Amino acid sequence: MAFIEWWTAERAYTALTGVLVVAAVFTVVVGLRQLKQQTRDSRARSRPVVTAMLTPIPYTRSIALIVRNDGPSLARNVRVVFSPPLPTHDTVEDGQDSIMPFLRARYSKAIPVLAPGSQLSNVYTYGIPGHENLEAVEDVVVARVAYADNDRAHTYEDDFPLDLRVIRTGTTSTGSNSPEGQAKEAVKILKRMGEAAAEINRTLRALTGDAPEPTRGLPPQLLAQLLGGSSKDGLPLSSPTEGDGLPSDVDGPGEGDPEVREEGAR
Repeated sequence: MAFIEWWTAERAYTALTGVLVVAAVFTVVVGLRQLKQQTRDSRARSRPVVTAMLTPIPYTRSIALIVRNDGPSLARNVRVVFSPPLPTHDTVEDGQDSIMPFLRARYSKAIPVLAPGSQLSNVYTYGIPGHENLEAVEDVVVARVAYADNDRAHTYEDDFPLDLRVIRTGTTSTGSNSPEGQAKEAVKILKRMGEAAAEINRTLRALTGDAPEPTRGLPPQLLAQLLGGSSKDGLPLSSPTEGDGLPSDVDGPGEGDPEVREEGAR
């Protein structure tokens, strides 16, 4: 009974006002958090994303280092630091020039701008049969990539382990119908065609007197066709005349030859 007398309209209005104030403050706090989250999400979707990775170079024993901007906006002041540092030699074991000076020179200073989708590529190491790492690069090198967004308002920094063992233990497979398989088959066919063309060339040179000896191993049928016809045993039906490209001092029996007429009479 005492509470009812105490709970007046004025006190009820005051309590309701307090509840509304608390609700308003809560709404503002939640709204600010959502706004900040949306801002972070928007920045994350539009920020540059610069990565460093190793990739094998097709048809070689070389491995390339790729630094690429996979984000939708510009990356500025891109710096790449290697730990442990890259080798400092200028020549490799076999005496050839090293590729390390080019790699060190490229990343010794900041890259001013890296556009979306663009990349920087360098040969990281290469090898020969029996020696896969002539540049003597460490198996695992960490590339630390630091850069800023287009407005330079935010900076980013990421570490990328460059592990040569991951690349070396990869496997691939190609079939006979793949472009690589078709290319190999085409090379074989062209090689056989070249050998056949060389054999025909030697045969023609022999027939025209340009070669000291006739071609050996030529099929009789092919030789007969080259000479103008063939018999059952693959021999020419008629001997070539001077007009067929033989030297002028090589004559076959003609229609006016007495020996031929005697044989015909018999």
